[in-house]
Amino acid sequence: MPFRYAEVEGAQEPLTAENFTQLAYHSYWEEGSSSFSSSNDILNQVWDLCKYSIKATTFNGLYVDGDRERIPYEADAYLNQLSHYTTDREYAIARQTIEYFMEHPTWPTEWQQHVALMFYADYMYTGNTELIQKYYDQLKYKTLYELANEDGLITSTKMTPELMAKLGFPKTMKETFRDIVDWPSAGWGGDPNNKGERDGYVFKDYNTVVNAFYYQNMKIMAEFAKVLGKTQEALDFKLRALKAKKAFNEKMFDTKREFTLMGSVRTTPPYMPT
Repeated sequence: MPFRYAEVEGAQEPLTAENFTQLAYHSYWEEGSSSFSSSNDILNQVWDLCKYSIKATTFNGLYVDGDRERIPYEADAYLNQLSHYTTDREYAIARQTIEYFMEHPTWPTEWQQHVALMFYADYMYTGNTELIQKYYDQLKYKTLYELANEDGLITSTKMTPELMAKLGFPKTMKETFRDIVDWPSAGWGGDPNNKGERDGYVFKDYNTVVNAFYYQNMKIMAEFAKVLGKTQEALDFKLRALKAKKAFNEKMFDTKREFTLMGSVRTTPPYMPT
């Protein structure tokens, strides 16, 4: 495993950097697959840092959540996946990570909804349908479509142990399945000074972020069903997407004051489903 730092105690003579050799391990990597150069030296350094960060975090063949927690999380992995695609034509790690998530989910509602996004990115970059064919039925549960109400919106308050099991959660799971939106608010980690990054988001039973992801998931599943020749299911997911979009715009957005009503960001208007 990687380490954060190393400390030498009891040295009998002065030590310099030349006394140490650091070994770095990473997965398959083609350095020449991508390049960037501009007239701005700072921008070039940003590119080099970002590209190396992708290379350096491939050490175990999965997209891990950096040096902080060292386990894969769906939303973080999705960002890693897209960044990896811009730096190297290598798709195995993304696919291995996707398969990992089918058996090892994490607790946030929206993180489950990122799995379909990862499948879709893999499909769009490669045209390969192997993962879609293998996990299609299991992936449907990841979209949380079973949590939808009559209006076509979903809420994590309807989560059941049965659906948790379908998502791959163990019966011994201690954490509660819940919406995250963004980094948790005040008091996270026991620090009362940590105000988080939710920008005044007001949580409701039906939240805009969760339902925006749900809408996109339904569009993705409609396309996947069509690719697999499941005509009726493709139509069903397409109708679910249209229903969710209609309910989202009618029930979650105030056109006069330009902010969402159910699970709202008071500072800026939300991104509207398209």
